[in-house]
Amino acid sequence: FSPRFSLSWRPLPRGIVRATWGRFFQNQRPNELQVEDEQTALQTAESSEHRALDFECVLDRGLKIRVGGFERRLRRTGPRFENLFDSLSLFPELGLDRVRVESRVGETEGLELEFRGRRDTALAWWFAYSLTYDEESVSGRQVPGPSDQRHTLRVGLGHRFRNRWDANAVWLFHSGRPTTAVTGEWNTLLDGSTTIVPILGPRNGERLRNYHRLDLRVSRSWTWSRGQLSAYLDAQNLYDRDNARGFRNFVFAADDQHRVAVQAEEVSWGGFSPSFGIRWGF
Repeated sequence: FSPRFSLSWRPLPRGIVRATWGRFFQNQRPNELQVEDEQTALQTAESSEHRALDFECVLDRGLKIRVGGFERRLRRTGPRFENLFDSLSLFPELGLDRVRVESRVGETEGLELEFRGRRDTALAWWFAYSLTYDEESVSGRQVPGPSDQRHTLRVGLGHRFRNRWDANAVWLFHSGRPTTAVTGEWNTLLDGSTTIVPILGPRNGERLRNYHRLDLRVSRSWTWSRGQLSAYLDAQNLYDRDNARGFRNFVFAADDQHRVAVQAEEVSWGGFSPSFGIRWGF
């Protein structure tokens, strides 16, 4: 039973309040069965409850403001598998950092603020900020979820030229996502030999570096009697920022006093990435 309700109220001539509430159930589809993690039976349907409240207003000169809050509560979520240090690797099931997470309850909540300039002018701009908390309960302890990024900021600027050229730039920033710390301990075995034992810190107890990049798109369109041709050139991560997404290849070394240092190779999202495309519509 998945009821959903929506209510809108216009307290001002150019202002509107929207409130929504809903309950959702998601069944695991056959192609989502994780046979690579030795799962042989489909999980029971996951359930979640969503709430949202928004206020949107258009001021004089066309400035648009939106303020909102949202909350999502997860219930009856099934076990899942994830990688502690690089969750987006090409073959995650082959990673030595693969773990099973038993989390039945989770909660995501946040606030959003957005400003937009007029849309009927050649120069367009927008600004959006969100503060989000994503937590889940694992073994009775609240820990950050894998996609928890507290602060997110997006700034966009675009210009439409008279000869059908368009230029748009977007700058994106968000806080570093959670990761798990690794330390080492010098250990002497019963036979007198020594070894270094890796020790995991609290799951998702550390943070990666903050993420930011600048994207630029230039496009042009041509219209004829039989259709429209458009072309674009994209430049993602224009200033070639080296954003970290995780770690791999841990190296442990001990000094004369048996203090263990840990070094790891940082896995990057990739640097400057250009692309080009053409589309014909008729």
